Amino acid sequence: MVDLAEEMNRRVEAGEFGNPVDIKKMNEAWAELVEKSTNKWNEICGLWKPKDRLGNVRADSKVFGENYIKEEIVIPAHSKIIAFKVSSDNENAPVLNLVWTRD
Repeated sequence: MVDLAEEMNRRVEAGEFGNPVDIKKMNEAWAELVEKSTNKWNEICGLWKPKDRLGNVRADSKVFGENYIKEEIVIPAHSKIIAFKVSSDNENAPVLNLVWTRD
């Protein structure tokens, strides 16, 4: 819970909730943080086999999977980052799913 309080203090100091602080926005942010902290796995992204400019899978690549992050993700210090291998017959499915957890 200390990490959550530190996160909220940082956001208040950054002016995210206005000046004076909009209590409704702050309460919504607290609820979101608490909900996220109770989830065991927090999704980062899926990783796909690397492709060349023509869209063909690169067999010569040393990279197992790649992707671009589309939005900022905050991963707390001392968290574990885990890669789950995806077993799927769908060729468009990612080969790995990245998640983080505090456990």
